[in-house]
Amino acid sequence: PLPASLALPTDVVIDRVAVDRFEWTLGTSHGAIHGLAFGYDGGALAHRVRDLALAVDRASIGGEATLAAQPPYALKGALRLAGDATLRDAQADVAIAGTLAAVALDGRGSAGEARFTLQARLSPLAAVVLDELALDAQDVDLARWNDAFPATRLAVKADTRPASGGLAGRI
Repeated sequence: PLPASLALPTDVVIDRVAVDRFEWTLGTSHGAIHGLAFGYDGGALAHRVRDLALAVDRASIGGEATLAAQPPYALKGALRLAGDATLRDAQADVAIAGTLAAVALDGRGSAGEARFTLQARLSPLAAVVLDELALDAQDVDLARWNDAFPATRLAVKADTRPASGGLAGRI
């Protein structure tokens, strides 16, 4: 269950937190975040992460998010993703909205000629986090991601939901 409140007893302002390298392991998966930096403001009404900047393998992410400190814990934010040299000119903007118990992600982006939209609905505190995922991509060229693949111009639509320990839906 969610707590009765996430309010802090006093206002807290941290201008900047910076970590050069953050290595993580979760089960058999692992990775590293490079150049993590952000500011934080929190108190009785809300928690806000601002000026977020981090780099993971092949991409960088920036943005901000605010979470209300009282139920239903309204959540609002925005992320900007940009590919590095290996992902060339890939970029995406993702809007975050909802509550702590039910988060909606709505994204739009491009990579070269390819354009896509992505909608996801998450339940971060549930046993199964992903509720729904929809992708619509146009003009996808597989050769752009790996030289071993043929040149393509694919249109892909996918709608999925969790089912039987995996995902089920239509592609």
